[in-house]
Amino acid sequence: VALIPLRSGNERIGLIQLNDTRRNMFTTEMIEFYEGIGQSIGIVLARKQAEDIVLKDESRLESLLKIAQYQEKSVQDLLDFALDEAIRLTGSKIGYIYYYYEDRQEFVLNTWSKGIMKECSIQEPQTVYQLSKTGVWGEAVRQRKPIILNDFQAAYPLKKGYPAGHAPLYKFLTIPVFSENKIVAVVGVANKNEDYDRDDVRQLTLLMDSIWKIVERRRVEEMLASSEARHRVLLEDADAAIFVVQDSKFKFANNSAEALTGYSKEEILATDILSFFYGSDVQKAQDNYQKRLSGNDMLPKLELRITDKSGVIKWVILSALSTEWEYKPALIYFIQDISESKIASSMLRTSEKRFNEFFEHATNYCYMISPEGYILDLNSSALSILGYGSKDEVIGRPMITTVYAPKSRDRVRALLSRWEDTGVLENEEVSISGKDGEEREVVLSYTAVKDDDGNLLHSISIQTDITERKRLLEEQARLGKLESVGTLAGGIAHDFNNILQAINGYTQLLLLNKPPDHPDTKKLIQ
Repeated sequence: VALIPLRSGNERIGLIQLNDTRRNMFTTEMIEFYEGIGQSIGIVLARKQAEDIVLKDESRLESLLKIAQYQEKSVQDLLDFALDEAIRLTGSKIGYIYYYYEDRQEFVLNTWSKGIMKECSIQEPQTVYQLSKTGVWGEAVRQRKPIILNDFQAAYPLKKGYPAGHAPLYKFLTIPVFSENKIVAVVGVANKNEDYDRDDVRQLTLLMDSIWKIVERRRVEEMLASSEARHRVLLEDADAAIFVVQDSKFKFANNSAEALTGYSKEEILATDILSFFYGSDVQKAQDNYQKRLSGNDMLPKLELRITDKSGVIKWVILSALSTEWEYKPALIYFIQDISESKIASSMLRTSEKRFNEFFEHATNYCYMISPEGYILDLNSSALSILGYGSKDEVIGRPMITTVYAPKSRDRVRALLSRWEDTGVLENEEVSISGKDGEEREVVLSYTAVKDDDGNLLHSISIQTDITERKRLLEEQARLGKLESVGTLAGGIAHDFNNILQAINGYTQLLLLNKPPDHPDTKKLIQ
C-alpha cells in the first residue's frame, strides 16, 4: 500500500491510496512519479474547490440580495423566505428555524419549510421545546457550535429519535445564530444529496448572520411603526392642540388643533407654520423654531397669540420636543389655549389693584393678618396712627400685642375666638395704642379670606377711629348738663326775687311810719 498526498502548495487536501499485492512494487522512482501526479491532481482539486466556494459565495450573495429586495409583509414572512434561500443555498430538501430564549432555555418554532409540511403527517406537531428535552438538534445550543450528521440513521449517543409521522432525516446540519454573543435562534437543514461539509456551515452561518441583522432591523421598524400608530391614537385624542412639524411643514394635526384654529386638518397641513401667529409673536415663534432645529430642547414655554380662522385672537402657551416622524427628525408642538385663564388673570389683577388701592388709601386702619395672628401688611393710615416710620417695623409682629391697648387685649382675644366659631365680628369697640402708648378708640370688624377648599389664607382687620367722635359726644353731654343746671338756677333766682320784693315792700311801709331818728329805722334800712 502506498499513500500519496494531494497538495495545493503546502496544504494537504487529500490522499491517493495505491494498492498492489506484489511485493516491492512501489519503488522510490514510482512514488516520486505518483507524488507529481498527486500534486497536479491537488492543484486541480484546490482550484475546483475554490471555484465551488466562489460559486457558493455568489449564490449566498444572490440570496442576500433577494432577501434585501424582498417586499415582505412581516418579519415572519421574511424568515419564511430566508429559510427557502438557506435550503436552496445548501442543496437541502427541508429545513426549520426555531427562536431560542437563553433566559428560559426554550425553543419556539418560527417556521418549517414547505418540504417538511408535505412529508410530515403528525397531527398536532409540538412547537415549544425545553433545551433539556431536546436530542441532537439541541447540541448546537449546548455546544454553541454547528453540528453535522451525514448519516443520521446511524447510532449516535445524543439522538432521541423523532415522533412517528415526522419527515425522515438522512443528512443533517444545524447551526446556532448569535446576536451580541447570545444565541437567539437555531437553523437546521437536512437531506442534502451529498455530505454536508465545512463550506456548508460557512455559507449557512454567513447567510443567517446577515439575515438576522435584517430581521432585527425590521423588528425595530415594526415596533416603531406600531409605536407611531399608538402615538397617533393618543395624539388624536389629546386635550392640547398637537402639531408635528418637519422640514418647515405641518405633517400632523390632531382634533384639538382643528378646534383651536378653526381650520380642518387638510387646511392646516397645507398652511405655512408661521401663518397662525399674530403680530410681533410671529418673530418669536420663528426664533423658537430655529433654536429647536439646532438641537436646543431646553427652551422655556412661550406665551404667544394666534388668530383662528374667524379672526379671533387667542392666547396660547407653546412647548415643543424633538422627535422622529416617519423615521425622520421632526418637532412636535403642544399648544394649549389659555385665553380664558388670561382673561381671568387680567380680571384678578384688576381686582387686586383695586383692592390694593382701597387698602392703601383708606382712611380706616387696615391690616392683613396671617392665620397665626401675625401682621402681614398694613396701610398708611394704620402705620401713621401707630407712630412707626416704615412697614418693616410692624410686619411680622403679633397683631394683638402690637396694635391693641393692654386693657382691650383680653376682649380682643375673646372676640376673635367667637369670630373663629361664628365667622362674625362687626362694629366692636376696642382700644388701640401706638408706639408712644397713646390710646385711641376704634370700631373693629374682621373679614376672612379663604381658598377654594375653605382654608383660611389671611384675615382683613378694619378699624374705624371713633376717638374724636366719642370726645365730641362726651363734650356734648357735659354741655347739656351745664345748660340744665343754669335753667334750674334761673328759676330759683326768680322765686327768690319775688320774696325779696315782698319783703322790701313791707320794709318801705314800715319806714314811712317811723321817724328818721327812731331806733328801728336804722335796722330797717340795713
